[in-house]
Amino acid sequence: MRGASNGNAGDYLEGIGDEFLTSEDGEKLTSDIDTNIEGIIQNALANNATVEHQWAQYGEVRADILVVKTTIAEVDRAMAEMKTQVQAQFEDVTSVLEDKLTATVDADGATAIHTLKAGVRINGVFYNAGMSIAVLAPTGKPVVTRIGFNADQFVLMSGSGNTQYSPFAVVNGQVFIDDAFIQKASIGSAKIADYLQSDNFVENSVGLRIGFRNGTFENYGSTPGQGAMKQTNQTISSRDENGVVLAQFGKLTGVW
Repeated sequence: MRGASNGNAGDYLEGIGDEFLTSEDGEKLTSDIDTNIEGIIQNALANNATVEHQWAQYGEVRADILVVKTTIAEVDRAMAEMKTQVQAQFEDVTSVLEDKLTATVDADGATAIHTLKAGVRINGVFYNAGMSIAVLAPTGKPVVTRIGFNADQFVLMSGSGNTQYSPFAVVNGQVFIDDAFIQKASIGSAKIADYLQSDNFVENSVGLRIGFRNGTFENYGSTPGQGAMKQTNQTISSRDENGVVLAQFGKLTGVW
């Protein structure tokens, strides 16, 4: 975050998450989907909403498609909402999808929130995933524009056909990136499996590379042919532009 003095990303993420979860869009995204179709219809009719309901039932098996459109215009408040719910139930297992668009303007400000959610209830436990797109404009406060996701796994796919692959994924709180260009980075701690090198690095010519797996440090400078220095866990070596070893410290090998 710009201007931040604390380099601990965990502190910022905790604050960002808490702020999102307590905001209107975060609450709408993470809340369980209401699967009480009859209750939804009764509440909609009480608000003079338009209801379209198609359903079929065979014993303990039931399927519903419900569309509710609500419009409210008062002296100091306007609200428009459209919700589509697709639901299937077999005994105590329910699967449901909800697409909801809500626009509100009142004395507290204006909000535009679109949530798309999916959920399954099994053994009394509700599992959900979804995304939200929101603009929050509270009176007297900065406007927030935000897209949120709620899922154990977030996977981005690229390519086509047999060449499809995932360059970016978030799985159970861990982020996986295949290849990245990063202009600036603040890193609290890191595990590097192989090496870290400058963008101009050429083996035995120019640049700098640290080999974490084999414990080496190679420095060839910024101009080829001006000598080099190398360090291992046993030896520090320096050579001239012709590759001749000029000095060694530690275990003396006499070779580069």
